[in-house]
Amino acid sequence: MARGECLPIIAPFSALSAKQTPLLLHRQDSLFKSLLAVLKGEFFAQFLWAIPWCILINVSPYCLNKIIQYIECKTCGPPTTVNYLFVFGLFFSSLFESLCNQNALHIGRRIFVHTIAICNAEVFAKALRRKDMASPADKSEEEKASDKKKDGTLNIASK
Repeated sequence: MARGECLPIIAPFSALSAKQTPLLLHRQDSLFKSLLAVLKGEFFAQFLWAIPWCILINVSPYCLNKIIQYIECKTCGPPTTVNYLFVFGLFFSSLFESLCNQNALHIGRRIFVHTIAICNAEVFAKALRRKDMASPADKSEEEKASDKKKDGTLNIASK
């Protein structure tokens, strides 16, 4: 086997830096608009799971009401076989209601994690920009050496 034959091809650094994060592709005037542009697919998926949940949350009480009406008056309501549909409807509506609710909440948690990650990245980028602006380019070699010896912490809240 020749040397380097099985090694993967690594892209040059310039090609890696050309890739931008999704937030940078949707750069808007405000952070809120940028987050909406980046997370619109996840918001739409959460909406699609929340709509059936909102409908199914009303089916269980309706089926339960019909079952109680049948128990109170067995002769004045629909036949017994129809009431079995209400019993199974109560079970399956509760099952699908829980499924839709859990999926909507899971997507909401993912949106929260993505939002926190994006906000942390923006704060970190702003801190780096401020540190770059705070250090002038015309420092002498002695000042640069003394800066390296100091602790390199940065307090974002102070500025």
